[in-house]
Amino acid sequence: MGARGKDLAAWHDTTIIIPTYNEEQNIGQLLPVLLRQYQGVSILVVDDDSTDRTAQVVRRIAGEKHPSAKAVRGAARVRLLQNKGRRQRGLTASVVEGMMACASPTKATVHRYCVVMDADFQHPPEKVGDIIHALRDGADLAVGVRESLPGDWPISRRLISRGAILLGNCRLLLSGRVCRDIASGFFGCDVAVAQRAINRSAGSFEMPGYKVLFDILKYGDMRRIGYVPYTFALRKHGDSKLGKKHIVSFLKALVK
Repeated sequence: MGARGKDLAAWHDTTIIIPTYNEEQNIGQLLPVLLRQYQGVSILVVDDDSTDRTAQVVRRIAGEKHPSAKAVRGAARVRLLQNKGRRQRGLTASVVEGMMACASPTKATVHRYCVVMDADFQHPPEKVGDIIHALRDGADLAVGVRESLPGDWPISRRLISRGAILLGNCRLLLSGRVCRDIASGFFGCDVAVAQRAINRSAGSFEMPGYKVLFDILKYGDMRRIGYVPYTFALRKHGDSKLGKKHIVSFLKALVK
């Protein structure tokens, strides 16, 4: 295999899952960055029935004929799943659907790893590789840990995040584990571990919620958790989706 072939195969065992809702301004910038940086990776955008042009932007990039948008042997590297008209909505529902759909572009084999990240550049694309390497080094779950927060991040958001981590870890003690950042939306895991956690939960994931990592930690059988520090950034475009209903969903998840 030549140098180009090796580059294309470098990330062939991983699917990047990006849940979206009205992210047309961000997703069109993020996908080319990931495609250039991680040759051979598959990207699965799971859109929660956006009312803007998010789906159209993803389809356009998926159909482009440049090498960075194609996988080894010509299979498409970018796929779009839409939650249009489905009963279960929300970020967690989108990520769960993506995890259950993690397969190679030809659907011949299930990818070994998946990485979950937001579309808004709050999760740095350059850290995706560190998460994948942590998984390859033996972690069943690799969590992006927010080492620093933007100076102008609202105090209310800081308190919500810290409170969620504290309460979440109290709940996780029942499962014999803790996690440095259970509120992180940036993480990777062994696909088999994720799918077993989803199946074991018997429908108990809090689908309208936004802390899918917490549900995976509750129901997963991971033996080793790795951590990847990163600097949390402000959204590049658009507004935060966090609302009261997400806080209520997290409180429900605590008692399940």
